[in-house]
Amino acid sequence: MLKPELLLSAGTVEFFFAAMEGGADAIYLGLQDFNAQKRAENFSMEKIDQALYPSILPRSCFIQGCRLRFIIQQENSKMI
Repeated sequence: MLKPELLLSAGTVEFFFAAMEGGADAIYLGLQDFNAQKRAENFSMEKIDQALYPSILPRSCFIQGCRLRFIIQQENSKMI
């Protein structure tokens, strides 16, 4: 039997760690201008780069056994 996945969003490093503490099976990161939750706080390209390449977020996910996902969405009105 398949177990439901608890997927939580994180728009900042602080929210990421809160999601991990909350027992997330997977955490998705939204990027500014490429996320349907535009009113929410989202990672800028600069901040996501800082969080990923010293391996802070990926290593933390690996240790906790959760998955890291990225959401890239664009509004229909902006599509060509």
